[in-house]
Amino acid sequence: MITTGTVSAAKVIAEVCANVVRGNDVLVIVDHSRFQIGQAFVEANRLIGASAALVMIESEWNRLPNTLAKALQEAHVVFIATEKSLTHTRAVQIAKALGSRIISMPGISQEILERCGEVDYERLNRITHDLAEKVTKANNLRITSDLGTDFLTPIRGKALAQTGLCPRKVFKSRGETMWRGCLQNIPSGEVAVVPRGYECGGTIVFDGTVGSIGKLQNPVILKADKGRVISIEGKTEAEMLRTIIQKADKNANCVAEVGVGTNDKVLLSGNILEDEKKLGTAHIALGDNVNLGGTIASDIHIDGIIMSPTILLDETPIVEKGKSMFKDM
Repeated sequence: MITTGTVSAAKVIAEVCANVVRGNDVLVIVDHSRFQIGQAFVEANRLIGASAALVMIESEWNRLPNTLAKALQEAHVVFIATEKSLTHTRAVQIAKALGSRIISMPGISQEILERCGEVDYERLNRITHDLAEKVTKANNLRITSDLGTDFLTPIRGKALAQTGLCPRKVFKSRGETMWRGCLQNIPSGEVAVVPRGYECGGTIVFDGTVGSIGKLQNPVILKADKGRVISIEGKTEAEMLRTIIQKADKNANCVAEVGVGTNDKVLLSGNILEDEKKLGTAHIALGDNVNLGGTIASDIHIDGIIMSPTILLDETPIVEKGKSMFKDM
């Protein structure tokens, strides 16, 4: 059963994050377990005055059939709420290139969706972009924690800001701001950067959530050298992560991304796409970083959360023992 809170949150995301306006054609794609979330988005778009169609797919699909791919291309806005991410599928990438505005919400629940509706996205946008500018200007990023994390990387290139708001391209037709060809994840709120491969290393202690594993009961300790993880220690969760990497390709152990959460509405839920956005946390990913502008191609991209870190840009702290130094700047 959909609640008014779920519909209200969906309406915030539709209006604020996707800029849905009256007369837009909207496509909502869900799997079986998120049918009610799909209904909430259909109702939210109806309230705005848009025309919305709901399509339910099998949760194990990792590609979309041609008929659905064509529908993505013709929609002004697409909302995707499935267990597995469809962001990297050919159908989504082509629709994005042709101008569809896409909101991707892999693994989302009604509880997470309702928290997303409480976010001040304009403020989140400002904070996240300000931090991204600081990260871009820095030479080095260092993360430490009381559990033993001490990781250092030179920073390569422009930091990416994930804010929930698409980059604005203003079109004067009807006086509205249309954000064509953008894709955002919800929940939002992170600054991510590609580490400088062979020059990064140190000790990484995950103690929050790890993608494909969930919320940790025991810390997972990784040693990285020259851009690759060379050992993983710990209990059950460490063995699970080792197995995932060993079964994947040769680049699965590469350090692919370093990120900082900027969203103060996030709770540690065990869903990595929410947890990595939590204000006052750091996350480090292994595997693929091509979609971040990097050069490492892999079949996997697994993030791990470091709780209560200290994060330094050169010698300046931006997070100190989990307390954000940039929250109110």
